[in-house]
This record gives sequence, structure tokens and C-alpha cells, in this order.
Amino acid sequence: MTKLPPFGKSLAERQRFNNSPFFVVVCVGMNAWERAKAWSAGPNDTPGLVLTHDTKPENLYWPVNGCLVVVDWDTGPDETLIIELVQVLLSASAKTVTVRPLFVDHKEPIQELDPISKKLKHVREYIRQYFTEESCRVA
Repeated sequence: MTKLPPFGKSLAERQRFNNSPFFVVVCVGMNAWERAKAWSAGPNDTPGLVLTHDTKPENLYWPVNGCLVVVDWDTGPDETLIIELVQVLLSASAKTVTVRPLFVDHKEPIQELDPISKKLKHVREYIRQYFTEESCRVA
């Protein structure tokens, strides 16, 4: 078995006994360890995992089968790493992956009109949600 992410052992044990939490948080970037500990210690039974700055997402075993996953993305990693993480989490059978950039002011506009091209352009990151084909099927 490939290595688990930090704090992943208890989640893997829960998966073994079909006791999955409602959702899982993967903390990435600044203060990831502290944020993961805070999620895990909270009252809502939400495991917090960590993707460390020196680890590629594909080098870890992510025990998120059937879970809703939130990626808590703070300053540090670039968008390319976050996309790789999302792909790996969906490949690990997460139901959905929601990326929440913590470093932006969500009160600011997501898009602005480019005065030259007259087209809207993205000016900041925003919350994005990713689904597998399976999770989009209607029963």
C-alpha cells in the first residue's frame, strides 16, 4: 500500500469498517497542519488530512472512497498542484471535490470586463466543485 497522508490512518480505519464521515477536508498550503488538526478536533466528525509542500498527491493513498471532499487551499501551492490533487482525489473515488481558496476575499468580484476585448476575464480564484461521472448520474 502507498503511504497515507498525514492524519489519514484513522480515516483509512473508518473506511475499512464502512464508517465513512460525511465529508473530509484536505488542507494544503500555509498552516495546513494546524487547520487539519482543528478540523479533526471539531464537533462535526470531520477528518482533516494534509498534503505537505514536498509531496506529490499521486504518491499518497487517499482514503476518500464515497466521501465528499473539501480542499482547504491556502497560500503556497499553485493551481497546477491543486488540479493534480483534485484528479487524484476523484480517482480515489471521492464523490465530489470542492476547492475552497482561503487566500481570496470572496466579497470581491470574480470577473471584470476587459476594456479592450469587451469580454469578462477572471481576476481571482473562486470556490469550484468537481464531480465524477458516477456522482452525476440520476438513479
